[in-house]
Amino acid sequence: MARKARNLLRRVPVWTWRVLMHSVKASENTRFNVDPIAGVEYVRDIDFVGDGIRAHRLDVITPRLPNGTTAHGTAAAGAADAGAPPALPVYVYFHGGGWTSGDKASLTKYCASQAAGGMVAVNVNYRKAPRFQMAHVLADANAALAWVRQNIAGYGGDPSRIVLGGDSAGGQIAALLTAASFRPELARHHGLTPSLPASDVKGLVQHCSVVDFSVFFDKGFVLSLNFIRMLLPGLHSGARNRGIGGRLGGPGNGASHLEALRKGAGFLPRSNGWIRASRRSL
Repeated sequence: MARKARNLLRRVPVWTWRVLMHSVKASENTRFNVDPIAGVEYVRDIDFVGDGIRAHRLDVITPRLPNGTTAHGTAAAGAADAGAPPALPVYVYFHGGGWTSGDKASLTKYCASQAAGGMVAVNVNYRKAPRFQMAHVLADANAALAWVRQNIAGYGGDPSRIVLGGDSAGGQIAALLTAASFRPELARHHGLTPSLPASDVKGLVQHCSVVDFSVFFDKGFVLSLNFIRMLLPGLHSGARNRGIGGRLGGPGNGASHLEALRKGAGFLPRSNGWIRASRRSL
């Protein structure tokens, strides 16, 4: 019995992670947002898709300018004004939560601190697993970037100077979108048409995020392979295995199923391939 229990908990299953994240959600939001930052302007819950769901909302946080005004509206209103302040760099941030939980609300203070430092911060929500998969997550994140490119000038931001960032799962999302902007073959695999040209992506910030999914296959790694199966639901034994946008092989035994998982994980992406090549291009 004890051995079975140890084997069960050797790798944290998805349901355990979800219960843990749900249990700390309220306290996390409170703890991370103690003493809210003043001196910035908050524009909350902008629907960047238009369907009214919370997963498709983002916040824009802009700094106050030295004259006491805010960056919001300066670029649009001052387009013909030679004295208008220059547009600011834009920091687009995706929250973490193991792809199954989390919300932009817990990152409000962090994003506000970045805005106070002299940039326009965009704090983004997205649909989450297990109800949704990586294809949906990437579509949402890409749609948020499309909104940013089309609208951020009205908030004082420069759409040609964008940095992507995130923590945990959010860092992985930011990394994958960055890599897809520089690597057309990765974008094609995921069925993406990147909303940002590579020349507009100026940086990538990752806090405690997984970018090399090969570690899921290492003995003793804390998270189970069910996280990959959850994100890439076509990869199940006894069925035609597909990645998000690419076929990975037909039905087979456990060994071929594991190989299909490895191939799928390689497009999520791997740090020694997609990410390193993209970082050299930044």
